[in-house]
Amino acid sequence: MTMMTPKEIETLIQSAMPNADVQVLDPMNDGVHLSAVIVSRDFEGQNRINRHRMVYKALGDAFSGPIHALQMSTLTPDEHKAKQS
Repeated sequence: MTMMTPKEIETLIQSAMPNADVQVLDPMNDGVHLSAVIVSRDFEGQNRINRHRMVYKALGDAFSGPIHALQMSTLTPDEHKAKQS
């Protein structure tokens, strides 16, 4: 099974969620355990489970295949701004 690069995952998410700011990192540098921060107004009014479902939908079959583990932080722009403070 071919692993996906963080950039490929970013592109996949941004294709389905064009208003999102997406950053995917490989903190363990193993190509398997990835971390993503996704900031989008589309998350406003959504709970964490629904936000993650939106991202899983964007990833499609990639999550059941080449992506082994993806830790996600799904934030609205206001939440992201508050977290940066």
